[in-house]
Amino acid sequence: MKDTHNLPKCHLRIKAVKKHIEDETIKQCFNRYTYRYRVARAFEGINAPDIEKRTRGGYEVAIKLLLAYSAYEEIRAIKFKVKELKLPRGEHIKIFNNELANKLREITELEKLLKNSRVVYDKNLVLDMNNFYENKNDDVLCIATAFRNTFAHGVFTAGAADLTSKKNQKIIIKLIELILLKSEEIANECAEYFERNLKG
Repeated sequence: MKDTHNLPKCHLRIKAVKKHIEDETIKQCFNRYTYRYRVARAFEGINAPDIEKRTRGGYEVAIKLLLAYSAYEEIRAIKFKVKELKLPRGEHIKIFNNELANKLREITELEKLLKNSRVVYDKNLVLDMNNFYENKNDDVLCIATAFRNTFAHGVFTAGAADLTSKKNQKIIIKLIELILLKSEEIANECAEYFERNLKG
């Protein structure tokens, strides 16, 4: 494989434990996580020569976030499926980061876009997002989730989200890096669980 440097650090451990896992759903989640993570890490941009560079940059960070979030969803699915790894009912994994939260709050057009998007309707997500923008929590993952929804299913444009600015693009890159880091933490936890429980 040419780009193993973009794989999660625990990819060899994941490969080893998969041999002992009988549940095909979990094996497929591990596969999808590993290769979506690799694509998210490797992704650098899109080829759209007729699109202004700053606009293209806004779409590039949106695509990279979508890729990172899709990897995160796959590894989180294992955590939800395995009883011993499962969080309490209704509790979501959160990523708290005060410094990044404050920077995200400065992108006021993104806030307007997320709050007005018809695809950000889950009541828990809306509550978390409103609390975030009212400085009641610093959970940046709720913003990533809402962002992902508006890009994948909704009304996102780079201009409307004020992501034609390099400064704001860098803020979203920081968010992406945190999502990938969190997904690696979960992957390590899952690998450790299967190492303890599946080897004879």
